[in-house]
Amino acid sequence: MKYNTQIKILMIAAFGKGDDGMSFASCTLRDEWQENNVPVTCVDFFDNGGAGVGVSAINKIRSTFANKRLATELMDDCDAVYFTPKLSLLGFISLIGYYKLCIKKDKPYSLHIHGRALIDTYNRYVWLRPIIRKYISKAKCNIALTTKLKDEMLTLFKCGHFDVVGNFAQDTMMLNEDEKQEKLEVVNNTPMQICYMSNIIESKGIFELIYAVGSNEHYTLKIAGRVFPDEKERFEECLKSHENIEYLGFVTAQQKRQLLMESAVFCLPTRYPTEAQPIALIEALCMGCIIVATNLPGIVDTLGEKYPNFLYVEKDILTIRITLANIFKNKLKMYNKISPLLNSYQEQFSLEIFARKIHDCVTQ
Repeated sequence: MKYNTQIKILMIAAFGKGDDGMSFASCTLRDEWQENNVPVTCVDFFDNGGAGVGVSAINKIRSTFANKRLATELMDDCDAVYFTPKLSLLGFISLIGYYKLCIKKDKPYSLHIHGRALIDTYNRYVWLRPIIRKYISKAKCNIALTTKLKDEMLTLFKCGHFDVVGNFAQDTMMLNEDEKQEKLEVVNNTPMQICYMSNIIESKGIFELIYAVGSNEHYTLKIAGRVFPDEKERFEECLKSHENIEYLGFVTAQQKRQLLMESAVFCLPTRYPTEAQPIALIEALCMGCIIVATNLPGIVDTLGEKYPNFLYVEKDILTIRITLANIFKNKLKMYNKISPLLNSYQEQFSLEIFARKIHDCVTQ
């Protein structure tokens, strides 16, 4: 199936450095479209230092409104507009002018709603609800990550057209046929390597995971991700007493692949309030890792009904510890249960399918 290269798309998103989930997805989608000759022009509404952890709200607002002038000039030459907005209170409000501009210029726009943040914003701010419903209802398409998130938003907003497009794993994050035997050997290793890849935030379950692993000689734990300032002191203190736990910092794509290749288990016991469909979880799935995660709607949708449900955990130390012990005793049996699902997951979460589905939502 070929792209429609006659339709010019204006892509308005937070690209940043591509070092968080949403900006990484935006940068990757832009690159994939450009490689397939899709005419796409980009506006980074959080550039000039306006994106990322620790950036002040004032700087974010300043850069957003500065770039609106650029978007106004570019919109006349486009046929459709694609947004990946930040969906916090500040993020949604700062983009209202962009949505109004689309309506004024009669440009069809689509909103790619990453995660549950917009649901949280809608529930918390009653005065904002009619405004959210207005721009949801006027969008050509609202794109949700999972079916459960789509159903939740339709029930809540009671308006708008929604499609579902799940996240993706890059081609380099797919376990190939030649590596499957090597992965089997990794799974059978002792100590069993567990990896965690996400931001270091209490609500992601990282501390419960560290306490559950402890100094158990049967496990090693590799941690990758950005440490949030409020968690830095506690996190560093936790690492001091466990020689089998290592913090790798923020990893490159190549380092990430190696980490997933060398790990038997990927663990994300998250209760992050706006968690949806973590890209790292999809990458671990496509690299043949045994997944241990909480049963949040987006995660359940990602793994699907066929995935062994005994690998879901609560975000508490005892449940994680028991689950890891069960995997260690039965790891080959568990791996053999998920191994036949690998090809279908790799096809489902391919970058090519992701990019084409988003393009169809925006242009058709």
